[in-house]
Amino acid sequence: MRELALLVFCLSVSANAAGTTSYLCETEFSGQEKSKIVVHAPTGQTMFVCGKFKKVKGFNELSAFKVFVIGSAGKKLPGTAFQNTSTQAYRVTNTVGSLALQELITIGKDRVPSYEIDIACDEKGCRRSAPKCAFTPPKGASMKTLEQVKVFSSGAKRGKVPPAKLIDALAKLAYAGNEEAQNFFRDRGSLSLDGAASDAYFDHQAMLTKLKKDNCLPE
Repeated sequence: MRELALLVFCLSVSANAAGTTSYLCETEFSGQEKSKIVVHAPTGQTMFVCGKFKKVKGFNELSAFKVFVIGSAGKKLPGTAFQNTSTQAYRVTNTVGSLALQELITIGKDRVPSYEIDIACDEKGCRRSAPKCAFTPPKGASMKTLEQVKVFSSGAKRGKVPPAKLIDALAKLAYAGNEEAQNFFRDRGSLSLDGAASDAYFDHQAMLTKLKKDNCLPE
């Protein structure tokens, strides 16, 4: 019994010693898995990212995630350094010494960065920076989109709801710097909205307004 107790004690110490390099995240179905993103800070802390993870065009993307910190003594620090409980996607751009995340704008099938935050550690702990502009205008926006939208706002289809993909195409043109497209998101006039088209319109309107306020949006 004494040998068994000694073995259990040794395993416990070993687990604590390994705490800075291994952390189990809870999965969707009450299981556990190793954190896929681990960041070692120069001050001794280790950040572990738990959440939904996928690889997109060579980048690591996260959604519905939390960033936990293990202190230099191998113990989990209370709370989280950062968390995002929504389906909003973030792109991981740095994991060397600190963790850099870019909030992504989803425009149909495209994703472009909007803001970036950096989670860094010092002797007092780990904390995130204020968001800074990292906006990249999308490519491939078509001027034909304006004519298609005008059919729904003042043409033959006035009063009908445009498809959500047309609203995304209009937003893509607005993000690319087209002033007329941007004006549609300031005042849609007689453009009717409902369902998915309404959701897309107001999501893009909020982001375009924020980018404009922060001088991130091209004109």
